[in-house]
Amino acid sequence: AEPQNQALIKRVEDAFGSAGAPLQKPGRLLLGEGTLSKVCRKSEQLRQFFLFNDILIYGMPQFRGSYTKQRVLELISLSVQPVPGQPRALDLHSPQKSFRVVCNTAAEAEQWAQRIRLCSEDCRRRLGLSAGISPAAETSPIWVPDSAASVCMHCKTAQFGVVNRRHHCRRCGAVVCAPCSNRTWLFPSISATPQRVCLTCYNKLSSHSTAANSEQNIERIRRVEQSFGSSGVTLLQTGRVLVAEGTLLKVCRRRTQKRRVFLFNDLLVYGSPLAGDCQRLVQQRVLQLAGVQTRQLADEGGASFQVMSPSKSFTLFAGSAEDAAKWVEFIRSCVADHSGDSSVASDSTGSTGASDCGGGVVRAPVWVPDGRSSNCMLCSATFSLISRRHHCRNCGFLVCSPCSQHTWVLPAQSDQPLRVCDTCYSLLAEPASPN
Repeated sequence: AEPQNQALIKRVEDAFGSAGAPLQKPGRLLLGEGTLSKVCRKSEQLRQFFLFNDILIYGMPQFRGSYTKQRVLELISLSVQPVPGQPRALDLHSPQKSFRVVCNTAAEAEQWAQRIRLCSEDCRRRLGLSAGISPAAETSPIWVPDSAASVCMHCKTAQFGVVNRRHHCRRCGAVVCAPCSNRTWLFPSISATPQRVCLTCYNKLSSHSTAANSEQNIERIRRVEQSFGSSGVTLLQTGRVLVAEGTLLKVCRRRTQKRRVFLFNDLLVYGSPLAGDCQRLVQQRVLQLAGVQTRQLADEGGASFQVMSPSKSFTLFAGSAEDAAKWVEFIRSCVADHSGDSSVASDSTGSTGASDCGGGVVRAPVWVPDGRSSNCMLCSATFSLISRRHHCRNCGFLVCSPCSQHTWVLPAQSDQPLRVCDTCYSLLAEPASPN
């Protein structure tokens, strides 16, 4: 199989010629290829895609099986999302380049999405990163097609024409006029030279820049990195600001445990203090703020609040209701600023189970603690040494083994099938009703 795989990779190398990057590498596998339509700024154009177990490559088809304009994306920082209302379309996000592709069929789109997710998660696991968590880096935007805007999306007045040309902001992807995009900003992941940005993005970047580049902020982030040691991810990054930190109590399945929590303007990081050395932290967990919601709870005098994200959701206890309110406000403010939409940062439903948190993204449930119930929350069977407690990964309920025999793949939490209760399995397995 290895000589055959090397021959396949050599064929791709030869197809791009001397202008392409060398592709032969120990352990690299070619897993699939196909022709997809890439949505460019002026029109859709055909591109040939090659999926390896660590990179995604695409290029422009020429004649006799040759390709030009090769682009290489690292799978470790690549994410793929379906497009609501467009079953054949996928959005690919990475720090270097983000864009939309259109497949021939909805089934083909699902197959590409599943393969990319599996390979991406495998890359992260090989580096010791948690499933669903990519290295901390802001992804580049998907450009709004030229045809989608006849007027500037910033000033709302300038009409585009032969003289007044369209431009794209490299931070938000909006179509803007020249006066509304006469500023530039350096994005190292995109280019070594400053890129055009709209006035709205420039003002946001400028407001963060002073804080992010201050010696105090850099020193604080380095201190957080050092507390996790070599097992932690790199946190020092252009534009990143440490907003708040503190020691809180996290509600785990059996008891509450101390966690040191660090809120950045784009991440929430927490870890467990090492016994005997409160300065050292272990079991680092990183949550991207995109898709995070939070709400203060009424019980415990208002001193607790929940953090809910696609990959992990949990309850934290602060020192007081006032402290909990501050944490909730800090997190909501960072999420709103990061996403540009304050509505995604709060949740007033009161639900702890898995639910849609906007844009088709489903957040993980908050687990019911073991001590909260001595009986199965479905059939009321009494838990004991023989009849153990289990948690449904979709709703977070405490259930017995007979009531949780089924498994289901919940992509935001893991690419492996996870235990779900009978009720959730019936809902998940039920065919989606036509719109």
